[in-house]
Amino acid sequence: MASRRGHALSPAGAYLARPPSAPQHTTHTAGGGDNAGGQGQGTGTWVQGALEWTGVVGASPAKANKARQRKDSDDVSGTLPLHHGSAARNDRGIFAWRKRRGGASSRVRTILILGAFAAAALNVYLVLRGLGAIEPILRAVGWDKGARTGDADILGDDTPKQAERKAEDRLDKGEPSDAFCTGARLRGWGARPAPLVCAHGTFDNVTLEERAQPNTLLAFQQALDAGVSCVEVDAARTIDGELLVLHRRELGRYLPADEMRRQVCEFTKREIMDLTRGGAHNLPPLNVATVYDALHLSLSHRLGGVSRAIVDLKVCEGDNGIELDARELVRDVVLTLRRVGCGSRCLVWAKSDEAVARTKSVDDLTQTGYVVMNHTASSLSTGHDVTIRGMAVPEGHTNQRGLDWTQLGRSEVVAMYYGTLDAARLAEVHRHGKELYAWVANDAPSMTHCLDQFVDGVVTNHPARLMAARDIRLAACRARYRANTPDDGG
Repeated sequence: MASRRGHALSPAGAYLARPPSAPQHTTHTAGGGDNAGGQGQGTGTWVQGALEWTGVVGASPAKANKARQRKDSDDVSGTLPLHHGSAARNDRGIFAWRKRRGGASSRVRTILILGAFAAAALNVYLVLRGLGAIEPILRAVGWDKGARTGDADILGDDTPKQAERKAEDRLDKGEPSDAFCTGARLRGWGARPAPLVCAHGTFDNVTLEERAQPNTLLAFQQALDAGVSCVEVDAARTIDGELLVLHRRELGRYLPADEMRRQVCEFTKREIMDLTRGGAHNLPPLNVATVYDALHLSLSHRLGGVSRAIVDLKVCEGDNGIELDARELVRDVVLTLRRVGCGSRCLVWAKSDEAVARTKSVDDLTQTGYVVMNHTASSLSTGHDVTIRGMAVPEGHTNQRGLDWTQLGRSEVVAMYYGTLDAARLAEVHRHGKELYAWVANDAPSMTHCLDQFVDGVVTNHPARLMAARDIRLAACRARYRANTPDDGG
C-alpha cells in the first residue's frame, strides 16, 4: 500500500523515501497480494540524477514513521538506505555495504600501488646515484649532514646546514689552521704535497655529462690528466680468478632488486661483463677495468704517473661475516703488483684485518694499511676502532690457517674514517711511525676537517676541489711565514 505522503514502505519496515532533491513526479504502482501484515505489495521507482533504484513496498504507518526517522538520520550522514533483506543493512546504506564488501580488495590495490611507487622511486635513486647526482642534491637541501656518527665533533653546536655553510666558506677562502701551516713548513712548502689527495675511482672537475662512471679506465684517465698524484683501485676477485676494479655497490645497480646484495665473487668475468653492458634500470654500460690495467695506466701516465696507488681489497664475505676468498685475493693481488712493477708506490689496505696481515706475510716488501673506524656496530665489535693494533692475536680470534696477526702491526699506514679522526689519534699514529690517511671526505665539512688536522693523505670522490683547497692553504701558509720571517728565503 502507499502512505498518505506518497512513500513506499516494505513489509520489513525498510523505508525507501524520495530524496528531497528528487523530481516531484513519482510513479507508484500498488499490486495485490497477501503478506504477513495483510498489506498490499507494489513497486516504487524514483530517479535522482543517474542513480535509480527499485523496491518492494508495503508497510504499516507506524513502521513508516520509524523508517522516516532513520531516513532523516541517513540524509544527515550522507548514506542512502536500501532494503536488502535485513534492517541492519538498510541502516548502514548502500555505500557502506559496498565498502564493507570491497575492503579486502581495496587494501590489496593500495599495497600494489604503493609497491609500484616504491619501485619507481628506487629506480630513480639508482639512476641518480649512477650519475653522481645524489650528493649535490642532498647538499642543496641540507639533508646530508649530521646523520653519521662522528659528524657531531666536526659540526659542533651549529645545525647541519649552518655548519656546512661555514665549512664551505672556510674551504673556499682557504683559511689554514696552525696545524696545517706547521705541517706544510716541515714538509718543505709543498715540495712533497701533503695532504696527498687520492681520487676514489672518479674525478669531479668535469661536467656531469662528461664525467666517466666510477672505477672505469676513463675515470682514472680523467683524474690523471688533471694531475692527481694518488688513486685508489678497488680489487675484487671473480669466481674464475679475475681481478676486476668493481665495488659491490656498482655491481648491485645492474642487478634485480632481490639480488642487489650479491658480490663479485659470485660471478665469472664474462657474466659481469654481460651484466654491466647496460639495460638494467636504464643505466649506461659500465666498462669494467681489470686491476692490472688500472694500475698500469696510473703508474705509467704521461705526466709521470702517481706517487701512490692504493689497492683496496674487497674480500668476499659469507654468512656471519666469514671471509671466503681472502687467501686467494691476496695471492692474486700480490702477483699483479709484481707484474705491473709497483715497487714502493703501491699500498694495499682493506677493512679485513686478516687480508692485511696475510698480505704482509706473503710479501714483506708490499706496503699495507689497516682500517680504523667506529661508526658501525660491527666495527666496534671487531675492534676496528682501536688505532694501534696488531701487536698480538685479537681477543676472540684464532690463528686460523697459520695467520700471523702481528703482521698487521707492521703496516705502514693507518686508514682512518674521517669522523673518527682527531688530533690525539693523529699524534698516536705518528708516534708509532705510521702515516694516517683519512677516508672518504666528500663534502666541505669533512674536507675542511682533514685539512685542518693535516693528515698524510685524504681519499675523496672530489679530488679537484680538495686539491684546490689544499693548494690555496699552502700558498697562504707560505705568505704568512714570509711575513713573519722576512729574512728567510722560504
